[in-house]
Amino acid sequence: ALLEPLNTRAFRRLPGSRHEAFETLDRPALRPLPATAFQFAQWKRAKPNIDYHVEFDGHYYSVPYALA
Repeated sequence: ALLEPLNTRAFRRLPGSRHEAFETLDRPALRPLPATAFQFAQWKRAKPNIDYHVEFDGHYYSVPYALA
């Protein structure tokens, strides 16, 4: 309920309002969202221990025998 009055209220030291600034600066620069979602991944070189596990970020992951 308070969002619209806040966005249309005039700035104290600058001309215009938040809504006007968005319409003139930000909206023209917006692009559509990508068709596929972003998938976060981290990679790290690791050598498996004798028990076929590697440690990453405090967690242990098993390694296939053929890759050990």
